Amino acid sequence: MSTDYFLRLILSGWGWTKTLLALSIALYLAMFIVKSRAGNRRKSLGREPAVISTFAPLGIDLAWQAFRALSGHMFYDWTRSLADKYGRTYEMQMMGMRLIVTDEPQNIKAIMSSQFSDYGKGELTHKIFESVLGDSVFATDGKEWLRNKAQLRPHLARHREDDLAKTEVHWQQALRLLDLGLPVDIYDVIDRYQLDIVTDIYLGKSTASLVTGTSPIRYAVDTLFRINGFRQMLGKAGVYLSEKWLCPKAIRELESFLDSTVAQTLALPIANIEKKPVLERNLVESLAIQRLDARNIKNQLIAVIIGAKDPTSITITWAVYELARHPEVFAELRAQLLATLGTSERPPTREEMSAIPLLRNIVLETLRLYHPLGFNLRIAQKDTTLPRGGGPCGNEPIGVLKGTQIIYSVMSMQRREESSGPNSETWNPDRWSGWTPGLWDFVPFNNGPRICLGRAAGQLQVEYTVARIAQEFSRIELVEGEQQRIKLELNTKMAYPLVCTMSR
Repeated sequence: MSTDYFLRLILSGWGWTKTLLALSIALYLAMFIVKSRAGNRRKSLGREPAVISTFAPLGIDLAWQAFRALSGHMFYDWTRSLADKYGRTYEMQMMGMRLIVTDEPQNIKAIMSSQFSDYGKGELTHKIFESVLGDSVFATDGKEWLRNKAQLRPHLARHREDDLAKTEVHWQQALRLLDLGLPVDIYDVIDRYQLDIVTDIYLGKSTASLVTGTSPIRYAVDTLFRINGFRQMLGKAGVYLSEKWLCPKAIRELESFLDSTVAQTLALPIANIEKKPVLERNLVESLAIQRLDARNIKNQLIAVIIGAKDPTSITITWAVYELARHPEVFAELRAQLLATLGTSERPPTREEMSAIPLLRNIVLETLRLYHPLGFNLRIAQKDTTLPRGGGPCGNEPIGVLKGTQIIYSVMSMQRREESSGPNSETWNPDRWSGWTPGLWDFVPFNNGPRICLGRAAGQLQVEYTVARIAQEFSRIELVEGEQQRIKLELNTKMAYPLVCTMSR
């Protein structure tokens, strides 16, 4: 039915009512044909997963449930309850989108590794986070992602002896704020502490936010990720809700910080940088020596700052939370540290920390229960499959069409008894004394090609900080507040401030 045909009907007196009815029927038939063909394509690839039932058009009721869960910091609990009811892999259809949610280890393995090229960040993620992540390693796919990874690997994979010495300098500033004998917001102090460390190590100059009490870049990044995380949840509609309107100040602050940082390094002759020993170069210098332009360097810098700071700050804060709730574990850790070091004054070395299994177990158990990247989004790059979730028992492969959005929850997977054993929703460092998880049952730093380049440095930062807290303080007391929940933004962090009193 052409446009001319409908115009002739109207002009011949057929009437608007009949024309609209005909158009509606034609549109319905077209949608039916498209949906039918898509269904046939999926069936040719594999079985269907369980589909969450809805009663409103376009799954508006389901979208409302998702919004309420996100705004009430109950998204993990909501998706977990759906998985308990429908299976570990299920489908949501809302606002015209087909969304598959899974915490099945074999599916996560496929997305991260065995079918890695089938699933990517996608253009949607790139567009929404463009102002903050640009074309960095966190927002690209394919050859561009490989190029980004190759640019960062030489610097991030190296072990630098002075990293802990720099960390100790900033720990002393953090200690000054923690050691007041008054209630203190732990995450606020730890996040600023990590920002100062990361900028010192990777940029060559600390933001000194613990000293000044302010940090424009911290405000900018936190604001942009909070807003862009919400935009991402809106799907394609989020692209049109520009952060340039919502938070122009944050964008200006971020650009100003990065411009000044990069300009100072690029103003130096490359020959001067090349004369420095490789292990003495900071990340900006390592990127500049590769002849990258300013825009490329800025993209990579912000990705590293965020990737190094946020997961580490989040993990340390959750560890403090659980140690405050388990004083017997904290007391035992302190006793082992003091027995090993003989004093609370001297910082521990790498070797001394590795000789205390309880310290390692505390960090691993915190990463298991509170994965800082608990939910991840991927887009199918072509018609493909996931290994499990289809059929009446959920054990057969499912068909996944190009463009389908996949949310996989590492946090939920690691909290399953099938992955972590009995009482898997409970924080228990002793779990690690006689348990070695399977490769795809515990993935604190991802696996496969996108495995975290700075994973060793990140875990070391957490262990060192937890050790220093246990050395300096004999007791951590929680100040009464709201029941702690998990907040989903780009990361999975605490929903409410963690206010504690630290006592010597």
